[in-house]
Amino acid sequence: LEKRHLKHFILPGLVFLATLPYYLASADSKRERLLNAFVQRDLMFHESLYIIGLVVLFIYIIMILRSSSSVFNFQIFKEEVSVQHISWVIAASCVVIILALLAIFLQTHIFFRLSSALITLSICLIFIVGHRYPNFYQNFINVMSQAKYRQSHLGKLNVQDVIEKLENLMYKEKIYQTEELSLSTLAEHLDINSHQLSQLLNEVIKMNFSSYVNKYRIEEAKELLLKDPTMNVLSIAYQVGFNSKPSFNRAFSQLTGITPKEYRQRGLK
Repeated sequence: LEKRHLKHFILPGLVFLATLPYYLASADSKRERLLNAFVQRDLMFHESLYIIGLVVLFIYIIMILRSSSSVFNFQIFKEEVSVQHISWVIAASCVVIILALLAIFLQTHIFFRLSSALITLSICLIFIVGHRYPNFYQNFINVMSQAKYRQSHLGKLNVQDVIEKLENLMYKEKIYQTEELSLSTLAEHLDINSHQLSQLLNEVIKMNFSSYVNKYRIEEAKELLLKDPTMNVLSIAYQVGFNSKPSFNRAFSQLTGITPKEYRQRGLK
């Protein structure tokens, strides 16, 4: 539990302190208070707590909508189950608020009971889903972060133009041969920042920086292994951009399933 989360306990704590005398009272005293509330219509205290709860619920709905507005579009809603679930929870909460307001202003118990029942069902549903699928709400947070990330970094870019420049750097200029090539260095050649490039690689090309660069290095290494059998593996590793033989062998095996030496032997048979 982080310190920034403690503020969420302030109001529930005050409500608990306000109702503590009732819970500590004797059974006869509790019965008398309930009779006063529901028989003699002395509901001021109960309605006050109820209104506070509604206000808090309304504030949290606004906070959720403001912080996660980027995920509430049709495409994400259709693809992400967690977004669908949160949307239904928000919709149910809005219905609760409407029913509760009707109960207060019309002094009609049926709306009070309906809103209370809906709150109970919603809490049970949230608990069951959270217990059954521990990562469910974390998935929603991840989707929200990705949507914000997409909005903040790629929104103003012409993605297709950047991809064409990137491919030109790789295929024609063979920038991957630079041993100390980094994400920020490559981003500078594309006139974008490293965050934008990272997002482009991860979300559009579906590869991280290392995997993307190594793909081109390994492809050239495969050509050199068969084109010049006299060239040793270490020289090839340095030529295509790796700074050590172990890192070259590891990347080569990850992409091909075999070592450079085995690849050469099979290709020269």
